Amino acid sequence: MQKPKPNQSQTPDTILDQKQNPDKITVLLVGFGQMGRAILQAWQHNKSFEVTGIVIDPAPVNPMPSHWRFTYFDDFRAIPADFSPQIVLFAVKPQIMEAQLGRYKKFVTPDCLFISVVAGKTLAFLAKKLGPEAHLIRVMPNTPVAIGAGMTVMCPSAHCKAVQVALANRLLSPLGDVAIITEEKLMDAVTALSGSGPAYIFLMIEAMRDAGIALGLPPKLSSQLALQTVAGAGMLARNLDVAPEILRQNVTSKGGTTEAALSVLRGKSPNLSDLVKVAMRAAAERSKELS
Repeated sequence: MQKPKPNQSQTPDTILDQKQNPDKITVLLVGFGQMGRAILQAWQHNKSFEVTGIVIDPAPVNPMPSHWRFTYFDDFRAIPADFSPQIVLFAVKPQIMEAQLGRYKKFVTPDCLFISVVAGKTLAFLAKKLGPEAHLIRVMPNTPVAIGAGMTVMCPSAHCKAVQVALANRLLSPLGDVAIITEEKLMDAVTALSGSGPAYIFLMIEAMRDAGIALGLPPKLSSQLALQTVAGAGMLARNLDVAPEILRQNVTSKGGTTEAALSVLRGKSPNLSDLVKVAMRAAAERSKELS
């Protein structure tokens, strides 16, 4: 029988406590690129439960540290025959996913959960390759998960049990904030905003640094000012229960230096807001194309 979905009085965490609450979660991580490594790195620093298992990647970007609680193989065929993961997590490029997903059908059981962080690959695509019995969750994290400051959005399939959603929520919580959506069509927008978003912020840091250097600041000092300004502004916006437009107004004195800069950024079209909308629309459309 399908387990009930969480309600206001029964959160994913309470469901997990009632059902299994394991001290150790066994994972088969497929892919050890930037995102796979970031996720695994966050798990190593987690103290509330242990994540162990196997990593599969034929050509990892960087070697896996020997003290991490995972065994590395470069070939799917090297996985021990008796290995039975609770979770199979895919963190590979979309084109690799297309070619190799079917071989992991051997792990489909009532108790195994499949999680995909592959951009653009839908739940329907996963079900077609793994079979209708597979329990699936589509996930979009971003790279700050490596330091436990990420944003992860997950969308479970209708076939996924509530206890498995709870397990995924627990597994992903050391990576940062976790949100759950039920409308998969929103994942393209999620990808455009939080998935690709760190790159937008890095570009802003880069632009502020270079502008400071152009104004005569030493490069090291300009980098420090740009980095800490963005980091501090983000922390302030997160910690205060105040809309960002109010925070912006609080910094902007009439006739002052900030107003002079914002008049350029918010000036004739395309202004900064317009450019961000166009950029995110392009990212969302590309996410749709990848599906």
